[in-house]
Amino acid sequence: MHSYSIYTGISHVNQLTKLRPSLIKKIRVELDTLARRYGGRRVDSELYIFPPSLGETARKAAEAASAMYRLMMDTERELLGVTVLVAGGGDGGENNLETLQSVLLKVPEDDGFWVSIEVLKDFLPYLEGRERDGLFRVSGLKEAGLRLEERLPRLLIRNDMIPPLTGAIERLDRSPGEKMILRVAGPVGSGKRATLTEALRRLFPDDGGSPLVIPFAADAEDPMEPFARAPGSFIASVAEYLDEDEKTWWENEGFDFLDSCRNGRIWDTSRDQGPVDLIQAFALYVKAHVERRRRSGRPAYLIVDGFNPESEAVAWLRSLVSEFMGRDSFRLIIIRDGVQEESLPLTGKVVNLKFTRPAEEYWMEMVKESASRGLPSEQQLEVLSAESGADLYRLFHGLLAVEKGFDIARAGEQLVSSLDGETRRMLFLAHAASGLADRRLVTERLGTDEEEATRQGALYDGLVDYGLIREDSDGKVRGIPEGPENAFSPDLENIRAAEQFGEYLYRRYRDGDTIDLYRLFRYLESWGPTRRAVEILDRLLESLLDNRRLRAVGLLLNGPPMALSDLDGPDLEALQNVVGAARLRYVLLTGDTEQVKTMVREGTVTLISGRGAYSDRFRLHQARFSYAVGRWDDTLAASKEALFNFQKAGDHEGETSCHLELALALLAGGKVRDALEHFGISRRIGSQVSASWGVLRAAAMEVVGQFLFGNLPRSSRDCDELRRTAHKNGRRDLWLLLTLCKVRIYWELGRYDEAAVNAEEGRRTARFYGLNDEAAVMRLWKGRARLAQGREEGRDILEGAPENREARAFLAEAAWQAGEGRTARRHISAAMELTRRSTRVQGEAEDWSDGFFPIEGRLADSSGPLDVLGEWIRAFDAFLGAEDGDAAAMERLEGSLERDGRRIPGPYSYQYALWALLTAGGDERETRTRFMSRAFNDLQARAGRFDDNQTKHAWLSANPWNKRIMDEAQRLKFLGDASGRCVNHSFRRGFSSVSVDINRRLAIHWRSVSVA
Repeated sequence: MHSYSIYTGISHVNQLTKLRPSLIKKIRVELDTLARRYGGRRVDSELYIFPPSLGETARKAAEAASAMYRLMMDTERELLGVTVLVAGGGDGGENNLETLQSVLLKVPEDDGFWVSIEVLKDFLPYLEGRERDGLFRVSGLKEAGLRLEERLPRLLIRNDMIPPLTGAIERLDRSPGEKMILRVAGPVGSGKRATLTEALRRLFPDDGGSPLVIPFAADAEDPMEPFARAPGSFIASVAEYLDEDEKTWWENEGFDFLDSCRNGRIWDTSRDQGPVDLIQAFALYVKAHVERRRRSGRPAYLIVDGFNPESEAVAWLRSLVSEFMGRDSFRLIIIRDGVQEESLPLTGKVVNLKFTRPAEEYWMEMVKESASRGLPSEQQLEVLSAESGADLYRLFHGLLAVEKGFDIARAGEQLVSSLDGETRRMLFLAHAASGLADRRLVTERLGTDEEEATRQGALYDGLVDYGLIREDSDGKVRGIPEGPENAFSPDLENIRAAEQFGEYLYRRYRDGDTIDLYRLFRYLESWGPTRRAVEILDRLLESLLDNRRLRAVGLLLNGPPMALSDLDGPDLEALQNVVGAARLRYVLLTGDTEQVKTMVREGTVTLISGRGAYSDRFRLHQARFSYAVGRWDDTLAASKEALFNFQKAGDHEGETSCHLELALALLAGGKVRDALEHFGISRRIGSQVSASWGVLRAAAMEVVGQFLFGNLPRSSRDCDELRRTAHKNGRRDLWLLLTLCKVRIYWELGRYDEAAVNAEEGRRTARFYGLNDEAAVMRLWKGRARLAQGREEGRDILEGAPENREARAFLAEAAWQAGEGRTARRHISAAMELTRRSTRVQGEAEDWSDGFFPIEGRLADSSGPLDVLGEWIRAFDAFLGAEDGDAAAMERLEGSLERDGRRIPGPYSYQYALWALLTAGGDERETRTRFMSRAFNDLQARAGRFDDNQTKHAWLSANPWNKRIMDEAQRLKFLGDASGRCVNHSFRRGFSSVSVDINRRLAIHWRSVSVA
């Protein structure tokens, strides 16, 4: 291959530049535009270079020179003489006017379009003229047939299949209500996609049908990939085609998430229900597409390109398509590579259209149109027919072989061998990065200056023109399936280039380019650099675990993620730390406590990490493991060690996670105040380094901690704000936790209707995402709230869960308060027999189960060792037994009181003290005084943590147990008068920690309540 130069001389350019500068500037701009159109660039004021490419460089240079000459001749009178000269461009593709001086001296004085004799042979197929004075004077362009870049695209359009394909599409249009699916199947390279595109273009000449294409790639490991790659620029207009509720969700959440997905930022998100949200957002995108087409009076086509029935994405596709099948304007077309029959996992009547080898008559027409230099011989036609079959790429390569004198049977291989080394290297990289890189990444890898980009772009375009690479609907480069074997030969130079390209791809990913982490890891795993592969694997696993895509993590960890033999010592240690930490975190999220202990004991998950990179992360997971199995001291020690190492390394994101683990361990141990401090530190550090997931989790747990500590007003305020943040960031787990916390706050304040409404909202959300356990918890709290309102709906809900001990506990409590002691005993006895409902590991789980474990049944039922709900059930059972005169039950109740009293804060100690008071003998004045003092002190201590007096008043007046404590205090004359004077001096001695101001307000309030 050669480069060519084109000289565009203006006879009196110096004078004209002074006299008519705007004219000369205008001509130069137009000449530059023409050069770029044909793949050239300007290298001097009057000289253009056309670098070597696969796409018929001589023809493009001839057409460019001819166009330039016509442009200049159009203004000949004003320019006073012009000359266009085509010459060789030099071996390196660089040139200047000095190298053309000898040739320019031969140009006659009269104007003209000339070609140097040295390159004339290359241009004779394209230019007409005659030799004159040692040059070739051009008189015009020859008719040369289709350009190379036009031949393959036209060949791929099967005109013999246009009528049946058009008929099938029209059949879909005539029967929209029949839920019909058009299935277009055929061998690879048989022209399915190009012919479908042409059929739609003929049906809709103005916009080609504007189909929405979902690319199903056979090598895609991520089932979210097809839906992340499908959206285009129309995403900006979606909102105007949605209903009001849909528009609200789209603008608040859906647009940002789907836009992040299509721009490759999905790996920076932390959405525990990402796949569901993606399908929800994409469904709105499809709905808007369908509605836009409907308003224009045209059908909307959804094309599933490369459908793979074994892909996990099929389940999502089914849920998506089922929403639109049967709509008047919706059409579904599936393209399947291969001719095998399979039943589609979609509801609808399938219309099959198969692409096979063209009939002989049409095959000959295709050959005649695509052969640019005459029809091949009869023998060559026989070989072409035998070798190509239904693969039109092979047919095209065979035709090129005929033109270039290659062996037709080895056309593809010989075509690749004829390329220069640099072009073969680009071809190799395009195959290596198939599905990962696009044209820009491949062509700009060696530099970003315009000259280099133009040269690399010409090579890339030539490979496309030769049919050696192709592009997906979203622009991702692909190697040709079943293409030439030597197109992907990993020789030493290619391997080095591949590693350099891997480093380049890594840098572009770090700079925010649209690069899929799955595919980037697989590329780096195969070609390097190895250290980058380990880093991307770590990022990939962390992202998948953060987003709760546990099946994908399991598949990655199922075997060795990388070829260990290719790793040196430090890289191997780093990989072991990454995989070990991810495996530990994975089993913490998927197994129960005993299973995790067994796996650690048997060595399936190793708790001994190596030195080197990522070892600190592993120590953090050790803390999470200890937390999961209830070893609080080990958790604190491991968290502190990891925190020290992260601080030493300046890893603030690691610090964020360490403070979280410290806080959770402290919370589980009952040290709520200390836990709140570390939650706050974690939130502040994380905010500074944009560790969004850690910040949100820390803030959410701080809110829950405030609830447990007893500051309901602050917890309520922060809860409202964080629920919105969690919703916007797609953390349904934390949103549900905070919603449950809000329900509990409403319950404590006696706002039962609001509690029920919020619980129902939580239930619907949990059900939408398939979170059945969470939905059940929300339903129970709705039932409890409705029951407190005296509505039978609440009783029906709770009695509808007879095997749930939380429901039984609620029913028992309500029955006792209604004076139905026998019913209360029946329910609490059943609750005593039931085991804990949840079996999930609550330690590292980082989801709303953080609200189950250290928080217990203070929020919901728990499977962790801190089973406060279970303690409440046992204490209430003892209370009911003590009411019946069981002395042993009274001892158990006092034991519960003492055990709960050692916690700060004790969540139910004031209730236990009240129950002990109610069951104490009438003649045990000192004992009753002690219990009354304990109940009242605990009540006032909890009230003292409120930072809002109005909320405190509501809590004291609405909570049924609070009311009973105050009733007993009033009945026993334990309350002071309005001046604060205490009636009972023995009670006063036990009440020294309570302020007179609080006592006065309580006394005034409860006397007013009593009067009412």
